[in-house]
Amino acid sequence: MKTKHISIIALLAILIMSCGSPDSQKQISKLESKKAKLQEQIAKIDKQITQVKSELDTTENIRLVPVNVEQVKKRKFQNNFTVQGNVTSDNNIQVPAEYSGIINVIHYKEGDYVRKGTVLAEIDNALLLNQKAELVTSLELATTSYERQKRLWDQEIGSEMQYLQAKNQKEGLENRLKTLNQQLTQTKITAPINGTIDKVFIKAGENIQMSKTAFRIVQLSRLKIEAEVSEKYVADIHKGDSVIVGFSSIDTEFVGAIQAISQVIDPDTRTFTIEVKVPENLEYIKPNMLSRVKIFNYVNPEATCIPLNIIQKNELGNFVFVVSESDGTLYAQRRSIIVKQNNTKLAEIAEGLSVGELVITDGYQNLSNGQGIDVLE
Repeated sequence: MKTKHISIIALLAILIMSCGSPDSQKQISKLESKKAKLQEQIAKIDKQITQVKSELDTTENIRLVPVNVEQVKKRKFQNNFTVQGNVTSDNNIQVPAEYSGIINVIHYKEGDYVRKGTVLAEIDNALLLNQKAELVTSLELATTSYERQKRLWDQEIGSEMQYLQAKNQKEGLENRLKTLNQQLTQTKITAPINGTIDKVFIKAGENIQMSKTAFRIVQLSRLKIEAEVSEKYVADIHKGDSVIVGFSSIDTEFVGAIQAISQVIDPDTRTFTIEVKVPENLEYIKPNMLSRVKIFNYVNPEATCIPLNIIQKNELGNFVFVVSESDGTLYAQRRSIIVKQNNTKLAEIAEGLSVGELVITDGYQNLSNGQGIDVLE
């Protein structure tokens, strides 16, 4: 374009120099007028070129960005956290010996199921049996003497002192025999509950002292999970809240509910205890087994939710991009939001979004407010 301008001006200059007559002056005037018109046309063309370039730049700037979207819906939202639990038993009984002596025989071994009252082991009672035999003989004699003195006393024969002495001797021997029989009973170690023998602490032939633990019996049908929970959740957890209990060692889990919550905070660990019952149909669950307890401390069945990963943040707070329309053109609109709760995947929105709106879930990273978008199917 510039080369064309120069050629025209040069041609006019040559014509002016070669013409000096009046006719030539007239022709020069015409050429000057023509030159002015041409320059005016050139200015208009330059202005049009500038405008076209500007439009081209603008078109480049408003190129459509491909995005994926998701409709805002009401859905169930749950929040949870996980703590470590330990399997315990409501009936985990230590069975002690009630008499000191030598273990004569052990009738059951670890893993055996026993019923309440079953004799588990016996302590040597030979000395007590000998004492009982002597006592029975003495009691028979004392009973005969008492009956004789009673007959005489009833007939008002003999002294009252003799009658009372005979009676006292008989009753004293009866009490001693009762005590001896109780001691003989204590030489038998019996099961206090129905359950499984978890541990045998004694051996046949060894001496055992009174009150020493001989057996441990566990009632596996009444197992429970105990877990320690930080005091920061004390207002979030309630009896009946849902939990999922898992066991890594046996790759098993079950859904349960919190049965009991401790009312005391441990001053050392700043935790409180919760309890969850273990279903009776589960196999291989043993006392002291470790577990993981996922506690659902917040549930909203009708929450306004969006994916957590699409939420961005600036100096004004959290925001997302939603789809807006103007004159048939779709564009991204930045929308400030308030998050009420979030878990690892979802966020519950308290303010800023309405059900049915479309939020941009993919391609939002490089968007700017008002930028044109192309919603992919």
